[in-house]
Amino acid sequence: MALGAVAAVAFAGTPSTVPGGSVQPGAAATPATVTDAGLELVAAVANSQNISFRLTTTATGEAKMAGPEPTWVTEMAFDPATATGYIRCCGGGSEYRLVNGVLYMSNGAQWLRQPGTHTSLNMDEDKLRGAFVEAADSQQLFVALRSGGKVEKTGADTYRFAATSSKDQGTVSFTGDIVVGADMRVAKVTYDWQLDSKQGEIQRSKVVLEYSGYGAPVTVEAPPNPVPVD
Repeated sequence: MALGAVAAVAFAGTPSTVPGGSVQPGAAATPATVTDAGLELVAAVANSQNISFRLTTTATGEAKMAGPEPTWVTEMAFDPATATGYIRCCGGGSEYRLVNGVLYMSNGAQWLRQPGTHTSLNMDEDKLRGAFVEAADSQQLFVALRSGGKVEKTGADTYRFAATSSKDQGTVSFTGDIVVGADMRVAKVTYDWQLDSKQGEIQRSKVVLEYSGYGAPVTVEAPPNPVPVD
C-alpha cells in the first residue's frame, strides 16, 4: 500500500492543518448537544494537545470490491512546538520526515522535499477520524460532538464515541473506544470507520492508536540529497 494511502487510514487531515489550541468546553457547550461524558473527553483531548508525543498505529483496511487487506503498523513521533516529527510505515519502506516545518517523503528509493512550510503530519481528509490524530484536535472533536456525535462513559477512564456524517462520496460512520491515562491525556483509541458510497461500495478501516511519550524530545534529521518538488 502506498504511503499516502497508509497515512489516510492511519492518521487522518491535510498536511497544512495545525491542531487547534486548548478548548474551554463548557463555554460553548449546551446540555442538549454535548453530554458530560463528551465534555470530559474533549477536556482529555485538549490536555493532549500542544505537546510532543509518540503514536503506534495498527490498521487494517477493507473494500467491498477488493476484499480484506493485511494489517500494517505505523510509527509516528511529533513535536508541535518545533514542527518536527516522522511517520514510518510498513517495515521502513515508506517514511515522512518533518524537520522544522520542511516536509520530506520517501517510498524507500528516493527522498523528495515538498514545497512550503508544514505544521502537521495529519494526513486524513475525514474530520471525524482526524479528531484523534496528533494527540487529537479538541476543537475539531467538539464540533463533531455538537453536530451529532455521541459519547458514552463506559468506565472510570474509558469512553465510547459514535458519529455519522455525509460526504460527497456517501455516508461515513465512525465508532471508537477511547482510553484516558492517569495523566488525563488520550492513551489509546480503537475505532471502526466505514464509508457507504453512493455507488454501493463499502470501505472500512479498523485502527488502534496507542499514544506514549508525551513531552519527550523528538529529534529528526533531514535526509541526504532530497529532490525538490515544484
